Amino acid sequence: MNKGYELMVVLKPSLGEETYKKNQENFNNWITKTGGEVLLLKPWGLRELSTPFKKQTQGYYLQIQFKRGKTTLSELESRIRVDETIIRSLIVTLDSVNPELTGIVEISEFRQDKPKRAPRKEKVVQPQV
Repeated sequence: MNKGYELMVVLKPSLGEETYKKNQENFNNWITKTGGEVLLLKPWGLRELSTPFKKQTQGYYLQIQFKRGKTTLSELESRIRVDETIIRSLIVTLDSVNPELTGIVEISEFRQDKPKRAPRKEKVVQPQV
């Protein structure tokens, strides 16, 4: 498998569904116009942010896996920097790209795999005389 990249973008919630879908097309076009190949474009929809950021508590999440062309990364980074609809973004490299294996891990599934801790010992507090 070839090395690829993953882009996670959080867009302002005030945009609405139409602008959200338009941004999905824009990202797809930006990557393909620079010689890249989109392998996975997965809209997560409107979700709560873990912490408020720029006075926003929600955001439209978008996950994109792609192989880059010669200028794909620099083009994406410059467009993301000037796009005011984007709250946050992150581009990471992937050792191998396999769209079938990529997905959202639900928190409940993740927590089931963790070993359970032993119950806490109760501290006995002696009253001071």
